[in-house]
Amino acid sequence: MSTSGDSRQDSNVTIESDEGAPTSMGLRAKTSAPTAVVERTNTLLQRQQLDGGMGARAHTETALDNVPPYHPEQINYDLHLPAEDDGGSGRRAKDEAQVDRYRLRTLKLPFDDPKEQQMFDMSFEQWRSIDRSSFGWRCRVPPPIKEIEDIEPWAKDDIHILDKIALVRCGVTQLALDAIVNAANEECLGGGGVDGAIHSAAGGLLRRECSTFNGCRTGHTRMTKGYHLPAKFILHTVGPMGERPTLLRSCYRSCLELAKHHSLRTVGFCCISTGIFGYPLRAATEVALWEAFSFLKRNRDHFDMLVFACFTEPEYDVYAKSIDDIYRRVMIEDTKALAAAAAIPTSVAESE
Repeated sequence: MSTSGDSRQDSNVTIESDEGAPTSMGLRAKTSAPTAVVERTNTLLQRQQLDGGMGARAHTETALDNVPPYHPEQINYDLHLPAEDDGGSGRRAKDEAQVDRYRLRTLKLPFDDPKEQQMFDMSFEQWRSIDRSSFGWRCRVPPPIKEIEDIEPWAKDDIHILDKIALVRCGVTQLALDAIVNAANEECLGGGGVDGAIHSAAGGLLRRECSTFNGCRTGHTRMTKGYHLPAKFILHTVGPMGERPTLLRSCYRSCLELAKHHSLRTVGFCCISTGIFGYPLRAATEVALWEAFSFLKRNRDHFDMLVFACFTEPEYDVYAKSIDDIYRRVMIEDTKALAAAAAIPTSVAESE
């Protein structure tokens, strides 16, 4: 099986958190993975890629037949017993092994159609430029689908960066943009809420691609193809449990950095961490808008539109009431910074 080469290697952006590593074993279980697990997963995937013999393949598949289906909600986390190779990550080795075996079994499944394998093996650059319909692509999201031409910016006039921000009342899966953001879990193998909706609409190839990497840490982002979604690509980011603003800022920042790196000019965001992860909606909205405005100030020419998709009416109302206020605060902050810089004597600035 071929891979997408450098494009896959570039699909993980790391944003360092100024909070540092959480010290609580329960929290750390959500933000780190034992080194041995990473090495074991990589070894399994390397063996799978090199397996050219039908006998060895049949033997492996038979061994994996007894692995139970993967259910993220059934994974157990021990908050008291430290795990091997990681001082107190708290994640049980048997649960990690279950996830590893599931990833390998997913990669071993045969493709339903040769065109599906062609889609899976394409690099990001190839996927960006092809006519997907020529490979049997079909959109699995029911209408209405929102094209970029159908989305009105918050400010129609060229008012700084407000003309590059949009707010829509729909699910993020309905956006036909360069990329949409998925609020994923650390395993990146699908879950509930928007994560489950995205995996369901994208189809099995998405879970297969997510099986090629060893999950994603909280505050970080992974990129995959969108497959049967209207959007070409998916940015999978793992939000924090509870109100932890530094990690949530890292989610939005890493998504935007990765989008910029791959020249994705239109990006749709869902509400990250506001569901079962327990982040208060208003506080999460402020973080989302602040990061979007701050990033656009420095990178305006790299984006055509950042779209915030609100699935519920309360989400839409909070965003609509917050946009202008957050925009003013960001611009005031910028003005203060410029004024402070202008007040520094030339001799002091040169000495620094």
